[in-house]
This record gives sequence, C-alpha cells and structure tokens, in this order.
Amino acid sequence: MAKSKRMINVDFINDSSFKIKLSNKARLLYFHILTNADDEGFCNNVDELILILNSNDIIFNNCSDALISNNFENALVELVSRGFLIEFKGNHDNKVYLIRHWFVHNSIPKDRVTPSNYTKYLAKVHKNL
Repeated sequence: MAKSKRMINVDFINDSSFKIKLSNKARLLYFHILTNADDEGFCNNVDELILILNSNDIIFNNCSDALISNNFENALVELVSRGFLIEFKGNHDNKVYLIRHWFVHNSIPKDRVTPSNYTKYLAKVHKNL
C-alpha cells in the first residue's frame, strides 16, 4: 500500500485513552509516526520526526527554550509507556517503533503488502502474545 493511502480509525482516536489521556504532543507525534510507518506498522525515523517537530515548535513559538519542559521526546516516552508504540533496538543505535494498533487503522490486502524490513521484530511480538 502506498504511504499516501494511510488511514486513521476515528473510533480509535475518539476513545478516551487516546483523546483525553494523551498529551497533545503525544497525539501529534502518533499521527506523524502513523503516516510514516511501513505496511506492517514499523517506523524507523522517529528521531527525525521528533527533531522536525521540536524545531518547528521553536520557530513558531519564537523562543529557543519553548520545549525544555515538555518536548516531543517526552511525548515518545508517553506513547511507549501507555502501550501505543512498541520499541525495538535497531541497527547502529537506531530505534524502531511498531504501532501497536496498526491493523485497527489500516487493513491492507495481502497481495499489496510490501513486507517490512523488521519482520524479525514482528516475530518477537507474536512470541510474547
């Protein structure tokens, strides 16, 4: 499935565990991760997304210390600790994240799925279920 065809399940984002119990920054980061994930829900450029979001906050708030107390790194910790993302250590100290509810949002016909480079992590998830 082309990344330009990502979907978001409205019932999921309207659930209080997402809508009320997550910070605005965590929700925004979740949407960015969701749109950048591969066809099986893995995202390997979260550090880049955080860098962009942090720098945009600084630019638009016109203040260099606007995010010291609540930046997008904290939002990532929030998403992992609340179980929205599963964290894996990738190659060269890069972390890879799996969107736990990927298939709630996206159902892709098997003949259109581009296999993930991170299927070894998917096997770990299935093993722990």
